[in-house]
Amino acid sequence: MPLHCTRRFTAAPTNQTELEILNTETGNYEFPNASLDSQAVYQTIHYKLLLDGNSQQNLATFFTSWIEPEVKQLMDESADKNMIDKDEYCQTAANEERCVHMLANLWSFSEAASTIGCSATGSSEAAMLGGLALK
Repeated sequence: MPLHCTRRFTAAPTNQTELEILNTETGNYEFPNASLDSQAVYQTIHYKLLLDGNSQQNLATFFTSWIEPEVKQLMDESADKNMIDKDEYCQTAANEERCVHMLANLWSFSEAASTIGCSATGSSEAAMLGGLALK
């Protein structure tokens, strides 16, 4: 779905917190002029996301809908890293390199230990592009 097709997503505020923090003149399309309470912003986004489908009940999903708490903890601890800066975050780069080799092995590449690759964000598309690159 193209991102420019937003008419479908216009909706009235779903709760009192959202009603209070939204700019009534511009709605969701401009940054507010003043800073907002971080907890109120979190609650607004949290409530909006509750309207989405439940990934635990989505049989058509192509990614893991449950992960160990340690994975979430590692993601939280790494959220502030600039993943493109391989010199500053060399251990992250080393982990990325290991993951590339492991994926090459998973895709039965005969020289998995010497393959080159890069990280990607996304879900099934990233995995398929990685598989095509290995092919």
